[in-house]
Amino acid sequence: MSKYDDTYELNQMQDGGDDSHHDILTDASQDGLKRDLRLRHMIMIAITGTIGTGLFLISGSTIATAGPGGALLAYILIGIWLISVSQAISEITTLLPLPGAFNAWGSRVFDEAFSFQMTWMYCINWALMIPAQLSASALIVSFWLPQDTTFPPWV
Repeated sequence: MSKYDDTYELNQMQDGGDDSHHDILTDASQDGLKRDLRLRHMIMIAITGTIGTGLFLISGSTIATAGPGGALLAYILIGIWLISVSQAISEITTLLPLPGAFNAWGSRVFDEAFSFQMTWMYCINWALMIPAQLSASALIVSFWLPQDTTFPPWV
C-alpha cells in the first residue's frame, strides 16, 4: 500500500479538503516532475521517434508485401493506435504525476510484483534494442558501400 491513498487525495483535491493535506500534495508533486517541455522539444522527440533505422529497413518490405495502398492503410491504423496509446499515457501521467513512470504506475494500480516485472521487461527491451539498432545501422551503411565489400556488423 502506498503512503497516501490515491482516491482520498483526488477526492480531497476536488472537494477542496483541508489545507494541510493540500500542502503535502503540492510538496510531494513538486519534487520529481518538471513540466518544462517546449514545442521545439516535442517536435524533435516526434521527429527522432519517426525517422529511425526501422523506417529505412522495414518500409520497403511492407510496401513489397502489402502494396502501396495496404502499406498506407497499415501506417494510418498503427498511427491512430499510437495516438490512442500516447493519449492514455498522458492521461495517466496527469492523474498520477509520480517520478518513475511505468513501474510507479504499476505498483500503484496493481502490485509491487507487477511493477518489478514491468521494470525488468523495460530494461530487457532497451538491452536488446541497442544491438538491434547497431545491426540495422550496419545494414544501412552496407548500402553505401560497393557491392563487393561488406561492412562487418560488429564495427
